[in-house]
Amino acid sequence: MNWVLASLLANVSIMWIEYLNRTGDYPTFLAAIRHTGPLILVGQLGLFYTFRGAPTFLTAWAIFTTGNAVLRLLSSYVLVAEPPGLWTLLGYGLMFLGSWTIVSVKGG
Repeated sequence: MNWVLASLLANVSIMWIEYLNRTGDYPTFLAAIRHTGPLILVGQLGLFYTFRGAPTFLTAWAIFTTGNAVLRLLSSYVLVAEPPGLWTLLGYGLMFLGSWTIVSVKGG
């Protein structure tokens, strides 16, 4: 499996876990685990293949973290309808700059 696709798969499942946890009305952890359990396993498998197949650990971390940030921001804004604040956008911008720098310098 391509490590970038594995990262995307892991990030999408993590995004859905967060969405389910924020919008679901689960009375207990055991009630929620039926819905989130398979997504957790898919996310962990995606992380395994991401870090296993990437050229460097730092490149895998940068790609995974950037994808995770983008999808979580979109989930909050589009699915949960929480607009991001100025500090949130500044933080994401700095993270993207750092990730781009890592991938550019390492040649990942």
